[in-house]
Amino acid sequence: YNFSALLLSAVTEIRLEKYDDAEKKLKFLISANPTEACMYEYANLLYHQQKYNDALVYAGKTLAINPNMLPAYIMLGNVYCKNYDYENSVHSFEQAEKLELISPLLYTEWGNALNHFNRFGEALEKFQKGEICSGLALSYAELGEYSKAKEVLSKVEEDINTIQTKGLLEFVDGNYKKAIEYFKSAISENYNYLRLAKCYEKLSNDLMVKDSYEKFIMYCPNYAQGYIDYANYLISKKNL
Repeated sequence: YNFSALLLSAVTEIRLEKYDDAEKKLKFLISANPTEACMYEYANLLYHQQKYNDALVYAGKTLAINPNMLPAYIMLGNVYCKNYDYENSVHSFEQAEKLELISPLLYTEWGNALNHFNRFGEALEKFQKGEICSGLALSYAELGEYSKAKEVLSKVEEDINTIQTKGLLEFVDGNYKKAIEYFKSAISENYNYLRLAKCYEKLSNDLMVKDSYEKFIMYCPNYAQGYIDYANYLISKKNL
């Protein structure tokens, strides 16, 4: 067998979402030629399948073989973020920084994770370290510094952070339907269901408010603020 070719094939299949095919190859590689690369890619496969606890195990096995592998630390940080474990998420990114595994990717993912935890000030610091302009724009918008957000936004190419930033700016300006369009186009970031709920509240669309809150709670069950905001909304409608 050509192990490198099998690994490359598995990586391609993950990107094509052919997860069963990728899993067969990676399981064979793990048994026949257990390297940090195949361990990491198996962790990556599990992450894409939303098997987060299993992904943690194989990211850990990756670092047991190669403790200087930056993508594995980022994987841990992101998995803990998905599990709403702030302390372990931050610890994973900090470990990479202590080992001087410094790159824009580290600070991008670290900042994105902090935004996920509503730690916008901390996220801003990481985006500044990595000079990640799209992340800076989103953090500024979340912190209410809208003029700075607009200034940064004018200098960067569009990505999921800039899309969310544009949605927030439209919301602040009272353009709720336009904000909804932006948040829907960035719905892969589940936090946008909460933002959609706020938009629909402004439009008095009770059906979509409930739908958005319920989806947010389904996808983000460990985020307390979602429950609080939904409860307050129901109380305001006398619909307990």
